[in-house]
Amino acid sequence: MSQPYYCLNSQFVEKENLSLGINRAFKFGDGLFETVRLVNGQAQNFSDHIERLTEGMKFLKLQFDENFDKTIQLESEQLIRKNKQFKGGVLRIYVFRAGMGKYTPQSNQLEYLIETEELSENNYSLNDLGLRVDLAESVSITPSKFTQLKSLNALPYVMASIEKEERLFDDLLLLNDDQQLVEATSSNIFLVKKNELLTPPISSGCLSGVMRKRILQIASSVGLNSKESTISVDDLLEADEVFLTNSISGIRWVGAFRKKRYFHNWAKKLVEKI
Repeated sequence: MSQPYYCLNSQFVEKENLSLGINRAFKFGDGLFETVRLVNGQAQNFSDHIERLTEGMKFLKLQFDENFDKTIQLESEQLIRKNKQFKGGVLRIYVFRAGMGKYTPQSNQLEYLIETEELSENNYSLNDLGLRVDLAESVSITPSKFTQLKSLNALPYVMASIEKEERLFDDLLLLNDDQQLVEATSSNIFLVKKNELLTPPISSGCLSGVMRKRILQIASSVGLNSKESTISVDDLLEADEVFLTNSISGIRWVGAFRKKRYFHNWAKKLVEKI
């Protein structure tokens, strides 16, 4: 559940006193966010999250001072303590353009909000049952410079998630305009063929995931050769293993795609490393 305090522009505010109004995030989705996993109250891979956030802010031409990263880290740690979030949880950071205006902003200054949420599990753990997945039919991804951003406009993933619930699958895989695998509704995707680990390149339209980056870094430590490569549905059917990654769940292994079944030996090894 959400915690009693939020941090809004360096001010710690109790939930009942939080007021954001109708801002540009609400009107235009004009902003970005990060979701950071907490283990024992400690933010995991925090520097990678802040690096992605600041790169996104530069791309959106949001103005921020050179100490923004240090400010966010300090205030995140203070919020975790105020909310007594000392076990598993989620830290969310939202940044959005301040002021009003229509599509043309009146200002490029930013505002931000930090919140925490409890999780029932403290550490990363692998799912017991493999996920059942299929291809999304209602949504496809058109690659652009915006698709790698974790922006406040997430409609493709919302609609794919609705379809997932309607079709009674654990997750759906999204294709791009060239019928290449991109990602799942809230996760990057990895395939294992023998001892080779494959994941779609950012140019395919996938999010530049923090856990994706981490898995590519540690793959060699468990004996996998990793590379970014375009992936077809045929590759999916030929794979030995398939798993999905994001910063909150860590690794979730896929058990079935249509009539194809998968192992999860490599996923077990990798989850121990993260």
